[in-house]
Amino acid sequence: MQAALLGNSYAQADTEARLTAAGARFTVLDETALIARTADALAANAAVGWFQGRMEFGPRALGARSILANPASAETQRTLNLKVKFRESFRPFAPAVLRENVADWFELDEDSPYF
Repeated sequence: MQAALLGNSYAQADTEARLTAAGARFTVLDETALIARTADALAANAAVGWFQGRMEFGPRALGARSILANPASAETQRTLNLKVKFRESFRPFAPAVLRENVADWFELDEDSPYF
């Protein structure tokens, strides 16, 4: 397997049109503002839905369609499982680690072949 982002992608205009048609309230942000607002939300222990690029192939989210949350909060896993995903509280989540810190957490120190 050489890639995981094999699914559909959606243009910004299409996404905005669908949100508008559904009556959603939203704000379009530039990348810098988006990252800052996301970081602030995570620091405040809010869950963030992340949607970008093509959809992943397979059973796991790999960053293009993900729920992001603050791993430093002891309540994060329970809250996401019970209130967001509606499943048992013991279920684990996949970590995201900065490239320069991969070897600190995994027995690996190279780029992933999937991105």
